Amino acid sequence: MKDISIKRITACILLVITMSINSYALEVETHKTINEHIAQNAVNGFSLGIYLEDQLGFGNGIDEKFNSLEVWKWIRDGGLYEDKPPWVIPYLRSVNHFHNPLTEGGFSGYFYGLLLSGDSAVIWAQKPLGTQSPISDYILGGNYSWHDTRDYFYRALTSASKTDRETYFAKTFRGMGQLMHLVEDMSVPSHTRDDAHVVGYELAVDKLRAKLDPIFLNAIANPIPFDPSILNLPPNPLAPIPIAKIFDADQYSSTSPDPTVTVGTAIGLSEYANANFVSEGLLSANFQDFPYPRIQDTTIIGKSYTSPSGTYTRQYYLKNCCGETNNGNGYLLAAVDYFDYWRQKYPLFSVGLPKIPVLDDNVYKEYASLLIPRAVGYSAGLLDYFFRGTLEITPPAQVAYAFTDG
Repeated sequence: MKDISIKRITACILLVITMSINSYALEVETHKTINEHIAQNAVNGFSLGIYLEDQLGFGNGIDEKFNSLEVWKWIRDGGLYEDKPPWVIPYLRSVNHFHNPLTEGGFSGYFYGLLLSGDSAVIWAQKPLGTQSPISDYILGGNYSWHDTRDYFYRALTSASKTDRETYFAKTFRGMGQLMHLVEDMSVPSHTRDDAHVVGYELAVDKLRAKLDPIFLNAIANPIPFDPSILNLPPNPLAPIPIAKIFDADQYSSTSPDPTVTVGTAIGLSEYANANFVSEGLLSANFQDFPYPRIQDTTIIGKSYTSPSGTYTRQYYLKNCCGETNNGNGYLLAAVDYFDYWRQKYPLFSVGLPKIPVLDDNVYKEYASLLIPRAVGYSAGLLDYFFRGTLEITPPAQVAYAFTDG
């Protein structure tokens, strides 16, 4: 019996290691790049550096150090730690990084043969104080919900001890990086469609980042912010802090799934991703199990594609109606058929074989051009909202700060 238990434990450890090698969110380097860009630049009219200098009296702005690390690096590394906290088996938190706006639920399904489930990202982001990792920081990597991070900020501003202030400021900026990570994951279609993906969009985006591809650089440089009016919508009873609306504004719902409401920016990021894009897992089912996007709302076009078998003209579904249309230009929703190359080369091969839609590099590039700007703009808006208050500072000899509510 002991041998069986040891084997099961070993299998679970191998499972988590396998998950860490594969993709279970935007790749961590992509999260770090997005967080670093937001921390170091003025985005949508908000500059963290200016805020820190003017409101908190940090003479070095984002280069102010806490526990030997600059502010911008804490925010950057928060993008890593939400998936891979130090000294913790990676990706245990990631099961809480999903949110389906049509069901209001998080992840629930099979992954590598295990039945897993997690909190909706909306709920996870607003877990009560000390409840993300209630037993030990070494179980799930610590507590970095909105409530925890606001509490760290309060303690950083009011603690008499310099050591405590250092620790709590570090936790504040790390926590903001982790919360921004959660928002950025809402730009990943599979995270809004309850899809236990392994590789795909996230890996493709990370390759664009690593190559400094103009598509990625342009997407980062042109963020799309959410309309701040969504923060005034009726609160979510289970997640009453207005930041819930950045994830899901409750405009695109199962009772009235109208994709036209997702056009513009008065919409939650998960709603935009769910209504206008598909994901890798069981792609054919994606077109059946969700009301939108729909194949019948597309046209078929040809585009050059290079595969391991050679370069040829591949057929694609062009989405040019019913929600996002890329300013009327349309965008590639999916390739029509995984076996397209072989059908063209060997026509008899296609006899009786169904067409299987697939996402490829051409599709991923167009997805990234539309989704990454919102990932940047929406997570930058979260940072802006966190530091929305104006502080009056009168530093005594030991330095103490005022604090705002919320």
